[in-house]
Amino acid sequence: MNAKSASQLGFAVVALAAAAWIVWRSMDHRSINLNPYQSLGGVAAEEVSRLLGNQGQVVVVLNDPGPDPDPVMDAQVAAFRGALAKVGKVAIKATELIPMDGFVRMRTGGAMPVEHFDRLKQTHGDADAVVLFLGCPMLAGDTAQQVKSWKARLVVISAALPWYDDLVRQGLVRLAIVPRTAAEADADSGAAPVGSTAGGPRAEFDREYRILRADDSTSPAPGDKTAR
Repeated sequence: MNAKSASQLGFAVVALAAAAWIVWRSMDHRSINLNPYQSLGGVAAEEVSRLLGNQGQVVVVLNDPGPDPDPVMDAQVAAFRGALAKVGKVAIKATELIPMDGFVRMRTGGAMPVEHFDRLKQTHGDADAVVLFLGCPMLAGDTAQQVKSWKARLVVISAALPWYDDLVRQGLVRLAIVPRTAAEADADSGAAPVGSTAGGPRAEFDREYRILRADDSTSPAPGDKTAR
C-alpha cells in the first residue's frame, strides 16, 4: 500500500474513530466485561518480554484520560504491569500520557500525533522498547528514519489502522497487537464464543486478538494461533 492509498484509508476511519470515541464516552462503564482487556494486557506483557529477551526497560505510552476514568485502559495496563513483573526482568522505565481529545482523534484517525515521537526519543533514548497503548501514525519520511535509528523496539497495542501491515513489514513496528475482525472470529468455528473465558487468558486472547510480527510475519509463536 502506498502513502496515498494509506492516507485515503486513514481518512475513512476518522469518522468511525470519532464516533466510537463519542459512544465510549456515553457508555455505562459498569457494564463492561473487562476480561478480554485483562487478557490482552497480560499476553502483551509476555510478548514484549519475549521480544526483549526477558530483560530491559520499557516506556509505556497511553492516552491521557483527563478527568474521566478509562476502566478499559486501566484494566489493560494493570494486567500488563502485573504480568511484566512476573516474567523475566523487564521493568517499566516511565509512563507517558498523550492528550487525545475528540479533535485530535479526528485529525489523526485515532492515531497518536506524530510530533510526539521526537520527544519520546529525546526523553527515553535509552529505553529498550516503547509500547503504545494507542494508535500509531503512518511514520513516513523523516519520522520513519528517526524511528529506524531508535535503540527501542516499537510495540503497538491498539485498534487496527490501515497502515499497520506496512509498518510491520518495514520493521518500524516490531510487534502489533490488534483486535481480530468479525470474519476472522467466525472462521475459527471450533473456538469458544468471543467473550468466553474458556481455556484461560491466552485462549481468550487468541479469540479476540491477533499479532503482527516484524521478524516473523508468517509463523505463529508458541501459543499464538493468529499471528501472520
